[in-house]
Amino acid sequence: MPALAPLSESPSARAAAIVRLYAHPRDQALLLALLEYAPSEKGRTNLAHKVIHAGDFHHIDGDSRCLGQVADFFWRNVILPGNAAAEPFIWKLDPEIIANGSGAFPIPPCGLEVTRVAHIIPFSLRASTGTTSGHLPSIWSALECFGGVDLGSLMHGGISSLDNVITLSATVHRYFTELQVALEPLLDTPNTYTVRTWGKVAPRLGLPKTVKLASGTAGAPPPNPAYLALHCAICRVLWASARAEELKDVLDDLEEVALLAADGSSANLINIAIYRSLAFSRADA
Repeated sequence: MPALAPLSESPSARAAAIVRLYAHPRDQALLLALLEYAPSEKGRTNLAHKVIHAGDFHHIDGDSRCLGQVADFFWRNVILPGNAAAEPFIWKLDPEIIANGSGAFPIPPCGLEVTRVAHIIPFSLRASTGTTSGHLPSIWSALECFGGVDLGSLMHGGISSLDNVITLSATVHRYFTELQVALEPLLDTPNTYTVRTWGKVAPRLGLPKTVKLASGTAGAPPPNPAYLALHCAICRVLWASARAEELKDVLDDLEEVALLAADGSSANLINIAIYRSLAFSRADA
């Protein structure tokens, strides 16, 4: 049997060795992607410790299910909710302003397009006073663990904070919320991002390679780079884990479900998505 990584190596290296040795083939790609693409050193360390702890149980009784449970925990609490489409606001242009001519409203070289506001951390994860998803505490815990970032201000009523929203064209909004477009922060260059795309359509949209974000309102903060880094990392894990098609199947299965929580949120849809994912997992077992 191949030896585990020496104790002198980093926790991430030890965890990756454990995954390659003991994880079920279905879980290997997901766990390795989580370890590789966690958006911060703290997040990578958090993931590594969970994998190493699960590996200890394998040494004790030879049971690899603990590693499968780690994979399932992050799949259901990070990847599935990360695809939950935000409840968007639509920014409207006054036709009379445009009709008054380019002097009153300069037309940009790229022309005009309808824009929508997307929540970076999905709006569906907001806390509410009505019926909420029983999975929300686990989702927030998993997001903080994977991201290595404090999300307390968002989970306690701040989900629509200005630094958690971003204005996108209607087309880009769709693929952003479907985890096919993401913005990866450039180190040492504030508010500047590399545009990442996945799938069959998003790479063909002709998006720029980099963008610089700014607030259109004086004193308002630009999008939080830590939130965008977390969103980008979720996209990377999804596509690197070869589970994008599985996620599509789960979400397609929800299209016929028109069920909202009593307070109008999509909390129950999160529950349904997770239960659908459980069914897919059992079918593959």
